[in-house]
Amino acid sequence: MFCTHCGSHLRQNAKFCEKCGSTVSKPKANSQKVDKSQSKIKWLVGLVVLAVVGVSFSRFFLGGNSVTGYSQDEAGFKKAIDRQYQLLESGTEADVQQIYQDFLDPKAKVMSEEEYLKGFKEYWGDKYQKVIMHSYKADGANAYADRTIRVCTDENCQNVESISRAFKKYYYENGRWLMKGEDFYCPRTTNYEMEPEFSRALSLIEQRATEADTDSAETFKTYLEVIHCLQIRYAPADADMNQAEGVFHFIPGQSAETLSIVVSPRYKSKDDILTATLIMHELTHAVNYVSGLYDGKHTDCYLDEAQAFSNQNWFLTVLNNEEKQSLLARMRVGGSPELVGIANVLQTVPRMKGATYEEQALNFVKANPFYQKQCGT
Repeated sequence: MFCTHCGSHLRQNAKFCEKCGSTVSKPKANSQKVDKSQSKIKWLVGLVVLAVVGVSFSRFFLGGNSVTGYSQDEAGFKKAIDRQYQLLESGTEADVQQIYQDFLDPKAKVMSEEEYLKGFKEYWGDKYQKVIMHSYKADGANAYADRTIRVCTDENCQNVESISRAFKKYYYENGRWLMKGEDFYCPRTTNYEMEPEFSRALSLIEQRATEADTDSAETFKTYLEVIHCLQIRYAPADADMNQAEGVFHFIPGQSAETLSIVVSPRYKSKDDILTATLIMHELTHAVNYVSGLYDGKHTDCYLDEAQAFSNQNWFLTVLNNEEKQSLLARMRVGGSPELVGIANVLQTVPRMKGATYEEQALNFVKANPFYQKQCGT
């Protein structure tokens, strides 16, 4: 038993409380205790309900701390992501804490909440982040957002320190949209529909890149990701190509979700090896464009072409023996103009001056009148 006045424990059959001196009341009938117990339970349940309702209303009206309850559709995804980036732009400790708790994929949390908050503060310091959302797409329990983050030294973002555009992938679980850790250059997981020969050429690039040595395979991970965003087609006529065999078409600032490559119709009669070699060249331009969106650093025209020729030649070196013998056999009997051109690049670049292969490729491009005109010199 306990004292009804001060709550102290009472000895059995005590008439007075040893602590406060109050008279100890006789216990009431059992039925009354049950009634009181039930009333107390009802009162506690009611209090809990009121507390839950009160918290829910405060979070709803005051923009509180819970992101649970978003719908599993594009509208729900948009609402959740807008909230996440609102918190990011605010950047207060409480807001960053909410991002960690409610938006990050638990499997991507490589540090504790305390470490995350400390790292965020140390990394960003007194800088400001402004987010530009380009698109939202949700498909079932998976979604992605295309966004640009500007890092600025002032709150109004007049002085931009860096710009980065990439895709973020999310998945839906228990009423929340959770963000995966890494950035993505291409959000797609399958290729666009295209002519069968282009699909075969891309497949050949993927096979040879993954079979190459470890360093090369690691380097080409980005290329293999971007492949899914390539949309390849033939030009209506060779005259539309302006003397080029392939062209990567883009509008500055466009989304990386669709990267257009146009190929000369002359390649309709070429084999998959030549087509893949050409596409490897244009794929390099596409990757450089996407990388420029990500880090805000756009590749110089000459360097862009030098890297494209370097990768084109690299692809030829990782072909299997039968594929190489096929090219050599055709060269012995003259070969097509396209094959002769590819062989010329392969043989000429290593003969150019330069301390590295990329420097040799750069000098090769700079010496070519076609690229002098294209690059404006």
